[in-house]
Amino acid sequence: LLGHAANASGLSFPFCDHASTTGDLFYLKNDGTGRGVTVVTTGDTAIWGQGGSGIGVDGRSSGAGRQGVFGASSNASGQGVRGKNSSNDFYGYLGGGEYAVYGDNGNSNTTG
Repeated sequence: LLGHAANASGLSFPFCDHASTTGDLFYLKNDGTGRGVTVVTTGDTAIWGQGGSGIGVDGRSSGAGRQGVFGASSNASGQGVRGKNSSNDFYGYLGGGEYAVYGDNGNSNTTG
């Protein structure tokens, strides 16, 4: 741990480290019925992912009627899920504003 005093759990915060591996760098498994990870923040992004040559965030579910990735916004001007291709500025979102689904490919908007 990079120079921070450990708390009662044995981890120090903020925690920052790095490694090089061909497998998972961090792996958790909950054999119970609760969540695997809960993150709450009051001022910025709760979980942020960036994939160099892979997927930034990947969500999957094998539960009947369940989502691999779920997003919700409690603000009327927010979106539940938003995606963007930064190489061409195409973007789209689900559950935002006046549209259930919205997309912009730079030439024409698609809504539904």
